[in-house]
Amino acid sequence: MMIGCSLALISWESTLFSTKVSDASGLFRQNSQSLETLHIRDLLIVISIGLLLGLMGLNFSLHLPFGVVAILALLAICGFYRGLRFLIK
Repeated sequence: MMIGCSLALISWESTLFSTKVSDASGLFRQNSQSLETLHIRDLLIVISIGLLLGLMGLNFSLHLPFGVVAILALLAICGFYRGLRFLIK
């Protein structure tokens, strides 16, 4: 399922990127092919890392007490909130 979702994401992102490059073809006339190649390379790197981490998560089991999970969740929520505040300013 993870591989299918990753392939769907690659297809969606490639189509969207190709559409954006073709819409701006006047700006990127010479470099559109190299831009697309670089984008696909970067996309494959990100998808590979995501699949690797996802597969590691399937095979790795970590048992944490409820208190630790609650504190980590609270830290994640606070960090997300601070990040949003930073982006809004």
